[in-house]
Amino acid sequence: MSEIETEKSSKITELKIISNEHKFVWNFADIKQNLNSHIEKYVGLVVTEENLKDMESTQKEISSIRTKIDGFRKEVKKKMDEPYKVFEGEIKELLQLIEKAETPLKKQILEYENDRVLKLEEELKKFAQTTATNMGVRDEYFKFSVQSKWTNRTAKKNAVRKEIVTEIESMLDSQRRDDEAKEMARQRIDLIKGQCVAHSVGLKTPIMPDDVNHLLVDASLADIPNIIMAECQKRADMEAKAAAPNVEPAPRVLDHVHHPDDNSIGFPNYGEGIEGTNPDWVDEALNPASFHVPPLPPVSRPMPPIPPMPPTCETPYDVILKLPGITIPQAGALKAFMASQGISYEIVSQTRRSEF
Repeated sequence: MSEIETEKSSKITELKIISNEHKFVWNFADIKQNLNSHIEKYVGLVVTEENLKDMESTQKEISSIRTKIDGFRKEVKKKMDEPYKVFEGEIKELLQLIEKAETPLKKQILEYENDRVLKLEEELKKFAQTTATNMGVRDEYFKFSVQSKWTNRTAKKNAVRKEIVTEIESMLDSQRRDDEAKEMARQRIDLIKGQCVAHSVGLKTPIMPDDVNHLLVDASLADIPNIIMAECQKRADMEAKAAAPNVEPAPRVLDHVHHPDDNSIGFPNYGEGIEGTNPDWVDEALNPASFHVPPLPPVSRPMPPIPPMPPTCETPYDVILKLPGITIPQAGALKAFMASQGISYEIVSQTRRSEF
């Protein structure tokens, strides 16, 4: 079928009402006039206890008129609906004829639309993957899905790609933040290890990172060396105290040597110097003043400890060290240790390793 024939065949006869013979005329004016005159006698009635039964009968009479009129309405509506029902059935028959031709076309068009959307989604996914790779986004951070609005026929290609690039940039920012956090954690671990090694020199039991981690939870990088140095000093003091000789305490030396006539050893001159007291001793042998206390033997005092020998002078050396692959935190720890030991140094050269 040619294009012209298709155009002609699509022009159906215009829908129109050829004849409308369903004219409805009834005696509305006569009914209204008669009803007004009939109802007028019921207007203004007052219900009392005496006329209650009569008023109930009057209300039923008025209600019967209303029921009669509403029943007439329903009967007329039923008759008037009959031609419309016939018309509605004819319309449905026409729509079924149209559906026979329309449904296959819609199905084929939908298949083409689905293919178009699938191809476009693959194109957008490939663009997103390539863009992410070029920007350095790793696979574990690449989370991408095609939004339905991007596949609409009205969507602009440049606008869609711009939105995709924005999403990729967000992925890259998340990756960069995580990498920075991991690097900071690694540097922190290296700094702690280096400081433990540097400040544990000379200790029998070196300070390990696990010994101080609980003290460094909220500590900044700048405070870590001082905290570790303090812990190492505590351990050094404990080790020095444990290694010191156990010196026996010297015996007590009495400041007074007793004389036979001295009454000050446990028995003062009772009564003397106390007003109203002058005891008379019946038995002189019981008088403390007559006690004969022999002199105590001389007490030997311990000799003072021998002072330590002065340290011998060590022979100084000039040492050249090569530290391959040392990190900045490790270099800082080494610098702090040498400063604490009074070691001077000079950096002859330093070269940064190339990254692979």
